[in-house]
Amino acid sequence: MDAASIELAPVAPDELGPTDNLFQSPLWARFRSRIGTPVESVQLGSPNTSMLVQLEDQGDFRLAYVAAGPDVVVQEDEQGRFLEELSVQLRPRLRTRPAAEPIAVRYDLPWESPWGDPSIRPSVRAREIRMNFGTDRHRLQKAATDRLAPDTIEIDLRPSEDELLGSMRPKTRYNVRLSGRKGVRVTRVDVRHLASWHELYTQTAARKRFRPQSLDYFRTLFDLAAEHRPDVRLYLAHSGPAMLGGIVVVHIGTTATYLYGASAAAERSLMAPYALQWHAIAEARRAGCRRYDLFGVPPAPDAGHPMYGLYRFKTGFGGRLVHRRGAWDYVYDRESYALYEAAEAAARGYYVDS
Repeated sequence: MDAASIELAPVAPDELGPTDNLFQSPLWARFRSRIGTPVESVQLGSPNTSMLVQLEDQGDFRLAYVAAGPDVVVQEDEQGRFLEELSVQLRPRLRTRPAAEPIAVRYDLPWESPWGDPSIRPSVRAREIRMNFGTDRHRLQKAATDRLAPDTIEIDLRPSEDELLGSMRPKTRYNVRLSGRKGVRVTRVDVRHLASWHELYTQTAARKRFRPQSLDYFRTLFDLAAEHRPDVRLYLAHSGPAMLGGIVVVHIGTTATYLYGASAAAERSLMAPYALQWHAIAEARRAGCRRYDLFGVPPAPDAGHPMYGLYRFKTGFGGRLVHRRGAWDYVYDRESYALYEAAEAAARGYYVDS
């Protein structure tokens, strides 16, 4: 797709095109609306090329946010012009809301980065110059923080289970089998178990110093999945009566995505997280999924990174390390954006560009 082919038209969130992309799906549109985030949805030129836009209040500012989108194929040398034209056409549609006009639209881009190896990645300024090449207004900026992790591990589920086990690192494969020998049981459970899982999840958040989502947040997601039939799964690991951990995995189209996890501080030698992920991977394959997304790792094995432990854990399952473009902002109001950018840079999280 190129800039000249964009012709925005309104579309109901329930009529978003078929997708393997959770964050551009009808489920996510309903979910964000239900938890109080205004959403707009548009077609980009044909019924099967739609985009979901969230309107978020960030302190004194409003930001339009496109998670994992636009989910269309655009040649690298056309990406800047495409985002500019899309943003220009999108702006009057965002003005229809009674609240303040967004100061910018942020795209957490699904497009793979042309610089996979972080050691050869150009500076932010050099990437901005390249992204804005050929644009008329030069208003595309690399966001200080990526909302969605731009780097992830994707496992191809088409090989057999034995082949998937064989592609793991030896230590990971050993831990998967060790958990079974030690009697760890993994089961899929229903929403009645959500509160007990959430208690463990909040304990995990306190231990690992991240901000947890509320129980109502998860109840809303599971309730909507039950109403509209996307497959949102909760897996729990037990040893005897003790809950050792649990994960939330979403199947949509041919992709399974691991979204949230919790683990107990005790009994770590039982290797429950390995059992949980392997069970979810095997179940996704049996359900017909072709890809399992482990959803977020640092871009490189940097022992100083706060997510280095996740890098070691997730890369152990094999798969392909994917580097995406990350979050880019098209700025509408330069003065207000400068204030917002300074505040955001002061509170940057894990997914920080450099």
